[in-house]
Amino acid sequence: MCRRCLWFYPACFAVTVASLSGLHWPASIDAWMLWLLPVPVVAEWWGEHLGRIEYRPGRSVLFSLLAAPAVGRGLGRYLLDQSDTLFWSVVAAYAVICAIPMVLLNRPRQHSRGPRGRPATDGGARPAP
Repeated sequence: MCRRCLWFYPACFAVTVASLSGLHWPASIDAWMLWLLPVPVVAEWWGEHLGRIEYRPGRSVLFSLLAAPAVGRGLGRYLLDQSDTLFWSVVAAYAVICAIPMVLLNRPRQHSRGPRGRPATDGGARPAP
């Protein structure tokens, strides 16, 4: 199990259980918490996957622990109502947002074109006619 998951899941599930037991922040701030608490971990995800920032274990654990209460509370909401629109909107939005770096990294690259529209070759050699 990765370091992020080792810290994230126990905290997330503890918040889920507490939430189902009625121990949670006021429901009136659920939207703020569910949308904002994951922002640092998502920004870190983008930075690491796009090569803009280097992986740091301490930062990874800190951001995971920051996001865990939001995910746990969201999961608690879902378990009480599988059609909860707040839960599903957050899940759908962050799934797309987190997929973007993967799409950017895996898209075909544009190759420069040589004479007559043929792909240019490395080393300056001319493509065969």
